[in-house]
Amino acid sequence: MKKFKLLLLCAVVALGVMTSCKHDKAHEDSAAAQSVAVEEETPVVDETAKLSGAVGKYGVGMKINCVDTKITGHYYYTRYPNGRLYLNGTLDHDGRLVLDEVGDNGVNTGHFDGYFSPTKGYKGVFTNYKGQTFTFMLNVNSIKPTEE
Repeated sequence: MKKFKLLLLCAVVALGVMTSCKHDKAHEDSAAAQSVAVEEETPVVDETAKLSGAVGKYGVGMKINCVDTKITGHYYYTRYPNGRLYLNGTLDHDGRLVLDEVGDNGVNTGHFDGYFSPTKGYKGVFTNYKGQTFTFMLNVNSIKPTEE
């Protein structure tokens, strides 16, 4: 079951926001022990997704690779399709997407901070190296799941 949830999470880059339920202490301990056993058997999930949308009023395309909760990839402004900007960050189990834009010299040049919405895709705030902020919206276009 955990493998399925992880596949679903990465397949749409957190399409389903994980819900948490309150359980009594004995049930939590039992579930934690079962979770550890499942994690030892679960292979690493590797997903690639293509997204499109906008940062402010500017169209963007994005290709990201999700391995567990870690994300790497690149994006570009559709006006400049050959101008890649590299990304690394995380997607947590609550659907929070945090990506840093990294320049050729390894310096952080921008930051994406947002959440997944079932009706709007990924939505949040992009902050550039000058401190200017822009709303971003990204929709998942395609997915390529693989297991190693």
